[in-house]
Amino acid sequence: MRNEDSIAATKQGFEASFGEAQYYNKQTQDEKHLLAILEAIDVKPGMKILDLGCGSGYLTFPIAQKNERADVIGLDIVANTLKNNNGKREQQELTNLEFVAYDGIVFPFENNTFDLVVTRYALHHFPQIKNSMREIARVLKQGGRLFISDPRPNACDISGFVNDYMQLKKDGHIKFYSKDEWVSVCRDCGLKLTAAFDSSIRFPKKKDTAHGYEEVLARHDKSIIDSYELTQTDEEIWITEQVNNLTFVKDFLLETKCIDHSHPAIMKKADELRKQSSDTIDYIKNAYEFVRDEISHSWDVQTTTVSRCASEVLQNGTGICWTKSCLLAALLRANGVPAGICYQKLTRADADDSDGYIIHALNMVYIEEQNRWIRVDARGNKENVNAQFSLEEEQLAFPVRKELHEVDYHKTHFDLDERLSQILEESENIVMVRTDFDINE
Repeated sequence: MRNEDSIAATKQGFEASFGEAQYYNKQTQDEKHLLAILEAIDVKPGMKILDLGCGSGYLTFPIAQKNERADVIGLDIVANTLKNNNGKREQQELTNLEFVAYDGIVFPFENNTFDLVVTRYALHHFPQIKNSMREIARVLKQGGRLFISDPRPNACDISGFVNDYMQLKKDGHIKFYSKDEWVSVCRDCGLKLTAAFDSSIRFPKKKDTAHGYEEVLARHDKSIIDSYELTQTDEEIWITEQVNNLTFVKDFLLETKCIDHSHPAIMKKADELRKQSSDTIDYIKNAYEFVRDEISHSWDVQTTTVSRCASEVLQNGTGICWTKSCLLAALLRANGVPAGICYQKLTRADADDSDGYIIHALNMVYIEEQNRWIRVDARGNKENVNAQFSLEEEQLAFPVRKELHEVDYHKTHFDLDERLSQILEESENIVMVRTDFDINE
């Protein structure tokens, strides 16, 4: 199913469900769970909060009511329901609350807008989950939190019974994710798991919305079905699902295998550069220029030495762009400056694509004083390459030439792409490194 069709099905299904409010509430409302969420999200005065997939406002209204000094926005695709929500908001005179409709893909907010994003029983309907998580990371401030509450498949459900069952109702259900899957997709967006608790939900489905139910039962092992405590009445089917409740923090300061900023050599150099700097921006500039100018690019000096992580680049005095970007990220993170890695796809030859393409790595750096991220390229200058640190106008090593099908990948990655890391692990001659894939955006 196309993304647009999936979103349309979800919108149609939920507008209908919200129109039958009494039955939908029977399916999804849980006062004990609501109170547990309100405690877990720990709202502070002055925070700006987004409730993603807010629906009829089951979570949105209590957050706004309980926290008058916080600004709360409910975001969803169900425009008619949101119109009703706004009417209810006006009746309750909740001036710190508003509801916004969107297309189900791109969030209508600027970067670094929210202190907290919450979402309950919604993300399993999102057709482009990686894109949605990147959108969440984009609109979260550095240090901002994401709270996810969403059912998960039982550990024994290796055949996907629960997803087949949930898709019997045509409301755009895509998939329930395990805790490990959430950790993985969030980690790729620079979101670190910091807290978790489990809950469960038992709810009914009308039999007249479960066409194909018997066929689904026939496709799956009885022990898997029984693990969901399925029971039937004359008109309903009841199921019990376990629920992940996960809190993540947006943090481009964490250590990784490639960005090993607690290594003694990294810490020593970071301390040395910090002492030479007048303020944070000066430190970023000094660290950038050190990596750009003092660490040679392996191709430029035609060394076969393979540096596989930031500390090895520093100790060897050389690396390719992939690991030079790791070194800059490590030096910045060592002194509390959020930094990530982004990519370009460039031709290997200077003038044409006759020799194929290579993935080029550079850095995204968070400028706290300006509440924005900038790109910098510490590849190393040479003839016809003049990359500079600038807060006014981006000056990279290689402007992308679209006529040669070169690509700018603007996503900020928390760590070096695993495929690039694997190439480095297996390589014995860095000059011979090649790539034949695109970076996932």
